[in-house]
Amino acid sequence: MGAPAGKENMESVLVERRDGVITVTMNRPEKKNAVTREMTEELISVFREVAESPEDRVLVLTGAGGDFSSGADLTDSSSLTGSGLFYMRRVGELARALQGWQDAASVRAILSEQAPIGVCGIDAQGQFLSANAALQTMLGYPRDQLVGQPLWTFLHPGDLDGARDGHQALMDGTITRYEGENRWHRSDGSVVWCSLVAAPVPGADGRPETLSVILEDITGAKQQVERAVQIQRELLPKEKPRLEGYELAAACIPAQDVGGDFYDWVGPQDGQLDLTVADVMGKGVG
Repeated sequence: MGAPAGKENMESVLVERRDGVITVTMNRPEKKNAVTREMTEELISVFREVAESPEDRVLVLTGAGGDFSSGADLTDSSSLTGSGLFYMRRVGELARALQGWQDAASVRAILSEQAPIGVCGIDAQGQFLSANAALQTMLGYPRDQLVGQPLWTFLHPGDLDGARDGHQALMDGTITRYEGENRWHRSDGSVVWCSLVAAPVPGADGRPETLSVILEDITGAKQQVERAVQIQRELLPKEKPRLEGYELAAACIPAQDVGGDFYDWVGPQDGQLDLTVADVMGKGVG
């Protein structure tokens, strides 16, 4: 579960999150940020939480005031007994917790950058915050030409209204998931069809602050559907027969792009007209 952006104050540690960067500040400037048992426990807790947060990509550890840390606080009465053994053990746990974050962050970075689908972050104004390698390839733009740019710049005009409405509804909190199919302009002037799934990333107040978006190139599938539609239309009769005293009309209107119902007619011959209506989707033939 991702941690919200904003500030968190503990007894000895301050935590601030913003745009994937988490800043952890040891906050005992009057003691040159000497590490106590309490601070050690808080640091371990923060590092473990960060390791499980997909939104935390960069960790900054610092000290309040002009000092980083003077080391262990030897006046800390809670750790005087067996202090050497305590700090050895807890420093080991700190190291393991930090290593856990590094490992998790590396895995997340690899998954995002090497994913075969586009992954990006979008802010409240609709601007790209991030764009993985697959999305850059998909649209034909390098990262620095995507990040900071409004996604509307790359969308087909016919899909702008739906995308804007979905973005607004996600940021307003009226929906928690948006799915759609959109056309995007590539750098070479061509158009790529993408299926899009977007979900909000909450801020410190629990309200949506940014969006996490996944895009998949479905251009090939769309081209196959268009070809299937063309074939289906070609199978339908082009002309209607002349029937004295009758008016004959027919239409096939698929519920989706391609339907499974067909019609045809033969004749009239010898005063007889044969009409055929068929369902070829495996549900029977009429």
